[in-house]
Amino acid sequence: MKFWWLTPLCASLALAEEPSPLPWAGSISGIEATNAVAPGAEPSDDVLTALKSLQTPDASVTSAYTELAPRIYSIEPTEDSSISAEERVERAKVLKAIQEADAAYRSGNADASINAMTQLLPSVKFAIPQAQILNRLGYWFFRKGDYTQAIHYLERARTVGTLDAMAACNLSAALMTSGRAEEAEKILAAIKVAAIRNPVLLYSIYFNSACAKALMGKPADALAFLARAAQTDPISTYTSLGDPQLDGLRSDLRFQSLRAALEQYHNERTRPKKDSD
Repeated sequence: MKFWWLTPLCASLALAEEPSPLPWAGSISGIEATNAVAPGAEPSDDVLTALKSLQTPDASVTSAYTELAPRIYSIEPTEDSSISAEERVERAKVLKAIQEADAAYRSGNADASINAMTQLLPSVKFAIPQAQILNRLGYWFFRKGDYTQAIHYLERARTVGTLDAMAACNLSAALMTSGRAEEAEKILAAIKVAAIRNPVLLYSIYFNSACAKALMGKPADALAFLARAAQTDPISTYTSLGDPQLDGLRSDLRFQSLRAALEQYHNERTRPKKDSD
């Protein structure tokens, strides 16, 4: 699963920077639940044809992410002239505080980072910087293994009303890690993905949904979401296939076919280029 800005966990915490979208047309319809192949059966021709589309590297793909970076705070909404000067000042203040707390966290002082943010939070008035702090606290507690506190802060982030898809994606990660896959699935299902333009967040939602469905014993649905994740970001999907929350899919020939296609794609994209004479 992935946190949207956490390195792959099966539930994705999200990336801060907008990657170049992957220009693959259409969907991998051969793995849609309506065309599902029973576990242990040979994949049908339409499944294999769909998977072959993953095996052809697209020269126009200019950006592929091998991991998700812990920089959620830098995601900002589109510039809005209606934002008051007071809110702009607060956003800048919070951003600086998070950057400093991140530096402390990376140096091994997680408690100092958490204390700094919990002390700053009550003084923050505006929704977006509140959500950024709450998401950050959720991430740090998640990394500490304190899932109760992680869920507490991520649920608060979700109720702030901004960055709600991001907060919901992050909350689903914490819930799944706590053995609450059905709750995670309901939260993910409520996200309006049609309105999401950031492909890394979209990938995280699809991958988390695949994990939730796999944990719930719904392999056809899990594979459908995994195919959508692969279509959105094939490299991140490939590097995350070892997630233990996908263990229930590994004996399924559809999963094996998708993994083989992604492995070939990954190898083609990461193969050193030979200098031509």
